[in-house]
Amino acid sequence: MLSTNIVKNETQKQSHFEHEPTSSKFVHANLLHRAGLLLAELTAFQSYLQSQRKEDTVRIRQFFLGVQSETKSLERIANVISNEGLIADDKNDAVEAKRLHVLQSSNLPFYEVVWQVAIRCEGLIALGMRNRRVRTVSLADEKDSPNHNSVSLGQAGIASKTVRRKDAAAADIVADDGGTWIKVSTITEKRLLFEMAKEGWEGYDDESSEDHRDSDVENGTLPGATRCQAYRLELVRLAEDLIKAACAVRVRYRHPRIQFILPRIFEGRLPEIDSVIQDLRKTGVEVQCAAEMQSCFNRQNPTVDSSHSSIFSRMLPRTHPPLSTVLNIDCTILLALISDISHLRSENLPVAPEGKYHSAITRQIKSEETTLLLQSELFPPLVGRQMECTWHAARRMREIVHTMGTVAEKARADIILGEGEYKELPEVELCARLKDFSDHDVPVGLLLPIRVVDFDADAMLVKDKSEIPAGVMSEVAKGLSEINKSVFLYGWCRSIVTISSNRAVAKEIEQKVCQLLDERERNADEALRDEVTGPNIWVCGTARSLIGKEKGRREG
Repeated sequence: MLSTNIVKNETQKQSHFEHEPTSSKFVHANLLHRAGLLLAELTAFQSYLQSQRKEDTVRIRQFFLGVQSETKSLERIANVISNEGLIADDKNDAVEAKRLHVLQSSNLPFYEVVWQVAIRCEGLIALGMRNRRVRTVSLADEKDSPNHNSVSLGQAGIASKTVRRKDAAAADIVADDGGTWIKVSTITEKRLLFEMAKEGWEGYDDESSEDHRDSDVENGTLPGATRCQAYRLELVRLAEDLIKAACAVRVRYRHPRIQFILPRIFEGRLPEIDSVIQDLRKTGVEVQCAAEMQSCFNRQNPTVDSSHSSIFSRMLPRTHPPLSTVLNIDCTILLALISDISHLRSENLPVAPEGKYHSAITRQIKSEETTLLLQSELFPPLVGRQMECTWHAARRMREIVHTMGTVAEKARADIILGEGEYKELPEVELCARLKDFSDHDVPVGLLLPIRVVDFDADAMLVKDKSEIPAGVMSEVAKGLSEINKSVFLYGWCRSIVTISSNRAVAKEIEQKVCQLLDERERNADEALRDEVTGPNIWVCGTARSLIGKEKGRREG
């Protein structure tokens, strides 16, 4: 049961994020120094993104501007409050209290926590994200004004009339290539207890109400509150909003997970606080409090210094899904592995028929002059991994090579599949032979030959699909050609990554799978909610065709 006694007797133990020195001058100097360090690190990260041409991929502008504004405010605040007589060297307790209040209103601690969490993340997409939507709220909600450093509790239940307004579910960090949304709240235990007491949340932790808590939560009502008061705690309402926003999004076929970081809240010290944490988790979010967060920080302690590029590199979004030990190679990638364009410098390419290449071939040659596709994009993930391709993909590649391949392209086709005169050669020998037909280096760790798998997609679809529930794969397969059905369903069945440059088909499959999963979810098909995902496809951004022997033979 809440009381002023609980608030007064709050434990003296504090998180390392909470420092309350008695000197306002010390507070100001400390904040200004920390703001400068944070801004310097963000500036370094921004420069790194620009050097990697990722400034449009990782969205940090609004966060950066927020920190920049906070820093400028701190730089001006000494003169401003000095003019108001707030920094005079006197011993007046009221004046000193006002000084501290002004300085401790800074949002810098919030920005610091967000950044410290962000530099420990992988696949960073954004610092700060808002999902606009329209929701129905009571008139009382209009009085709420949540901010980073406090959580306001609405005047729940004082008005039943509702209005429509635009609202936003905000995530402070979007990581894991969009798969994780993180919300940071620097509310303190004392502030949360006062807010709960002010709103009359008596009996929030009443154990006698525990049996009713699950049903009350499902009905939108909490112990000690009327139905109109349901979930007026801003933290819980934020959690619900983010969960709803995440349900409208899929990343790698799954909804993003939501994580709440509470660096000033300790779990297991006060029953009332634990009850709030419990209700947060019941919304479906993960909650990390101060002790767990500090333990995580101790395990991972990256320091942004002269070697910051290694940290920043890990933070960048990944260009492909986590790779499997075995990779499924599409026909489009087989062609890139044998194309003269991929292996020969432009001056060594065969002479174009009638002195002019097809425009698509010309674009690929120019692209190769800028960036070597095999060395920069394909060889790194392929090295050290077993490669497979379906019989349909290998057959289609052979047909194209037979029709329009040059002598060198035909030789490379035999080498990568271990056929013809290169049959039975060991891996190292095949790599050496491939280098004989290339102007560029071929990594020794390339596990050649690519194994050709006899996979019958139609026969598989007829069988009882015990691993993948019936219906999803069959529906997706309906719109695919024979070769695409063979390639993508094989990777899907094996749960291995398929590498392809066929962006259109990969996107079509992803959209179809997500549509089917959404339909099943709306029908409350719990069996499919967590068990079914679509194929893992890494789309290579650039294709390579065979250069062609004659004008008119230009399809690859």
